Amino acid sequence: MVLRRLISRDQDAQRVVSDRLAACLLMVDFPNPVFSPRREALLKYMPASATPGDPARLETELVQAVKQGAVGLPDDSVEADFLANWAVPEQLWRGTFAHRIRDFMTAVSVAVADPHRFADLFRLIDSRRREFRRRPLAEFSLTVPATNIARDAPFLELTPLATVREKT
Repeated sequence: MVLRRLISRDQDAQRVVSDRLAACLLMVDFPNPVFSPRREALLKYMPASATPGDPARLETELVQAVKQGAVGLPDDSVEADFLANWAVPEQLWRGTFAHRIRDFMTAVSVAVADPHRFADLFRLIDSRRREFRRRPLAEFSLTVPATNIARDAPFLELTPLATVREKT
């Protein structure tokens, strides 16, 4: 809802974030739409303020900050991931990102059909529930279902190939 308002073209709201910038940020660790430490790591580059009606300024400041922060970091850094998304040409990013998502959804479909991999996906779902329970929004124990998976089991994440692994 917040993002929808920030990219809104309604007459009541002035745009703060361009569609492209929003998509480039969301495509960082996109298989993990919630509780993504990689995407969260980009917060340090976010400018302290943004000007409604001037999304280009926010883009320029954020991209420049990430470029400066990426100096000397490995190719698999979150900064490099974001900058690779940003480097997709303006006229191609929608199709490129849609293709990545389609490939991911195909991989998820294959994983769900495999009983051994389905168990991993179930553990991932439980991991996300356990992370949610640590948030203030989880006001009481019946907010989400519980399983017999240990409460202190490692938190998990999903890769673009739909494999489950421990969070790094």
